[in-house]
Amino acid sequence: MDCTNLQKAVIPDISYSLYVFENCPLEEGIEKIESDYKYDKEKVTKIDIPSTRTAINKGEYSGCPNLEKVTIPDSVTYISDMAFSDCPKLEEIVIPAGLTSIGASYAFSGCTALKKVVWHDGITSIDSYAIQGCPALTTVTPSPTPAALVSMGE
Repeated sequence: MDCTNLQKAVIPDISYSLYVFENCPLEEGIEKIESDYKYDKEKVTKIDIPSTRTAINKGEYSGCPNLEKVTIPDSVTYISDMAFSDCPKLEEIVIPAGLTSIGASYAFSGCTALKKVVWHDGITSIDSYAIQGCPALTTVTPSPTPAALVSMGE
């Protein structure tokens, strides 16, 4: 599909391959992806979230069994519930500088291969269970907690 001038796509509630828009320049300019967005989660190994995004919606990338790498730009200020939960091959998350709070339950829970979480000194709160069920987690940087952190858990 050649759609170099595509500005908007309304997608019905059907299942389709992530590659249906393979030749379309959707990386930049996307502002929101609905939480019921359908794609073949089995094929996703890497996600580069465009800098036009300010939020990651509930369950948006949850359950991608082969997801290994996620790049979240500084423009993202909010990560919703279960945004990246149950991604068993995801090994590292870098929390963007624009995000001050992980106010989302289970945002990264069940990421069994998650070894490293990198956050910045400006993060002020982390919700209960945001990073839960991650037995491989060995590194949280900066350590032990960000200087501005005032709330962790309930």
